Amino acid sequence: MEKIIKSKYFTLRLVLFLSLLPLLTFAQTQEEAKQAQQFFNEGATAYSRGDYPAAIESFTKAINLYPKAAQIFYNRANAYRYIREYDLAIKDLNTALELGNNLPETQSALIYLSRGDAFAEKNDYVKAIEDFNKSISINPADAGVYNSRGLAYTTLKKYDLAIVDFNKSLELVPQAFTFHNRARVYYQMRDFDRAIKDFTKAIELSPQLPNPYNARALCYQYLGNFDLALLDFTKAISLTVKNGVYYLNRADVYFKKGKFALAIADYTKAIEIYPLWAEAFRRRADAYKKQGQNKLAEADLQKAKEVEKENFNPIDKIELINLNP
Repeated sequence: MEKIIKSKYFTLRLVLFLSLLPLLTFAQTQEEAKQAQQFFNEGATAYSRGDYPAAIESFTKAINLYPKAAQIFYNRANAYRYIREYDLAIKDLNTALELGNNLPETQSALIYLSRGDAFAEKNDYVKAIEDFNKSISINPADAGVYNSRGLAYTTLKKYDLAIVDFNKSLELVPQAFTFHNRARVYYQMRDFDRAIKDFTKAIELSPQLPNPYNARALCYQYLGNFDLALLDFTKAISLTVKNGVYYLNRADVYFKKGKFALAIADYTKAIEIYPLWAEAFRRRADAYKKQGQNKLAEADLQKAKEVEKENFNPIDKIELINLNP
């Protein structure tokens, strides 16, 4: 059985087996076999609820009892990826490949996919693409690997190759995050009409996700469709608890429409959420100036200088590609 779990950036797949017992050698006692199975199950349960340290602990206990199951190393590797221990993840995936000579081809392909994702998460896109290519050569029917390779090509600004991969992924399985990822490429290429179509498709498939609304709003903003941009920014804000980037984006539109009081209110919300964001202070200062509130503008510019040394920019942390709040 395979459980699909979406991370911030990639899709992680946890391979679950109904039983490890047939995999255990006769050299192990029945009691050890049962304990290994129990730890394996506990690790899978912890992984599913998002408790990755606990998952790692349980998978490690299972490995200590039975260190020859590629599947356990694969699962522990994906848990390591969630806590950003990418070198440990790659080490486990290397072991999984060494042990997995007799695995079904689809599972071998998943190991290469996961290792490719881990390399990508380390910003080593050359090695990532090599692993994605291996995964595709084994199992060309997996939509996820084309999506992952498309993301790598996007980061390398090989947009034509990225679009080819996203097209293939969508041909196999049309999913919201793939439409979103292809839209991001069109966005980078400043093809806003196509980007809007794909963000709209992502919204139709997953209307509860805020980021496609935010991304589509940015496209509308670039095209000068400020009213549509405001509707989408407002929707994105309504779907998440706290995201100062969405408030700042909406404030920018209010500013361009000459609604400076509304812009100030949104810049203030952004600052409340991210009090070290120098750019938010600077933009609010501009809005204060438009209102003739020069003393408040000067205070904001001074504050921007004070916090600028922190070099904090949440836009770097909340990528356009991110589908999570």
